[in-house]
Amino acid sequence: MIVLAFIITDIRQAHRQAKIVQKLSYLFGQATGNRNNILRSREMLRLLESIGIYDTIENRDYIVRHIETAFYDSTNIIRTQPDGRIVKDSLLIGKRGALRMETVWQNNKLITIFLKSGDN
Repeated sequence: MIVLAFIITDIRQAHRQAKIVQKLSYLFGQATGNRNNILRSREMLRLLESIGIYDTIENRDYIVRHIETAFYDSTNIIRTQPDGRIVKDSLLIGKRGALRMETVWQNNKLITIFLKSGDN
């Protein structure tokens, strides 16, 4: 039974990581679809680049680890939305600065990400 529990946990973690990886395209300015999504995606890219995080494999891995760490941290919940989604706060640190990252979760599914600088 213990082995089965580890396998199920690994599958769930791999699934969550896959969902996070899908969000990376959005973070790095590669959104498609409506104009608002594209503009928001480009603004996120600008914010990431402003702190020295460029679209590289290493930086994508760094952001996935950062988001996973935020997910598992039980001390960073800043609010629960009326629909039950949990909003978590973290500090994303780049080579030239930092951004506040808010991640919105429905159970273990990443719904969206907000990046906030000192300006917004």
